[in-house]
Amino acid sequence: CSPMRAGLMACRYQHRFGYVANVAFDPHNNTQGLPTQETTLASRLGDAGYRTGMVGKWHLGAAAPFHPLNRGFDYFFGFLGGGHDYFVVDTTAQLKENYKAALDDNGTPTGLSGYMTDVLTDKAIEFIRQSDDKPYFAYVAYNAPHGPLQATDEKLQQFQSIQDKKRRTYAGMVSSMDDQIGRMLAEIDARG
Repeated sequence: CSPMRAGLMACRYQHRFGYVANVAFDPHNNTQGLPTQETTLASRLGDAGYRTGMVGKWHLGAAAPFHPLNRGFDYFFGFLGGGHDYFVVDTTAQLKENYKAALDDNGTPTGLSGYMTDVLTDKAIEFIRQSDDKPYFAYVAYNAPHGPLQATDEKLQQFQSIQDKKRRTYAGMVSSMDDQIGRMLAEIDARG
């Protein structure tokens, strides 16, 4: 998960710079994350005149040096860890991997109102709409269908014919993500 993202962001095979394992969610660890000497795709595109935005799952280090806003992105909305609850932010819960941590809205902690996949799409579309004056790069990293397996009631109803609850929930999560990607692509098409 994290190594693949590191390769994508650095535009290099991640093993060439020693990124071979997932990093833990630890906002105090200044060594676990995408090495700061690696130039990111966002930095390269920013240098070329693009507005850069990242929405969703980062999982490339939770400490300040690794934050998307410090790695070439002009805009960030999402979470820094490897996963997140799809409905709840609970900053009082100290959980492994912090799946209920506050979301990050351009460096400001925020809550969650709605289903995560839908909210991420809303924020991606917001970024796209604010980018009319110049070319943009939008990196949208949904966490679906990563655990915890959680789908909306509407999607669970849509797949009620699937008897196994985990499979039904998984189908609902993938369907939600497909719907939201379609929504985002329709926005891009509508803007020419």
